[in-house]
Amino acid sequence: MASGGQPPTYKYYFYGQDTSGSWLLVEMVVHTQQLSADVVI
Repeated sequence: MASGGQPPTYKYYFYGQDTSGSWLLVEMVVHTQQLSADVVI
């Protein structure tokens, strides 16, 4: 996991492996003023 950003936007990155052995990278962008988040897999 990694994270960073400046208010009001923060970015988080996660990675993992599914049951078939494929690796996944997930980016989550959190907008604190809008109370929302965008997720890209």
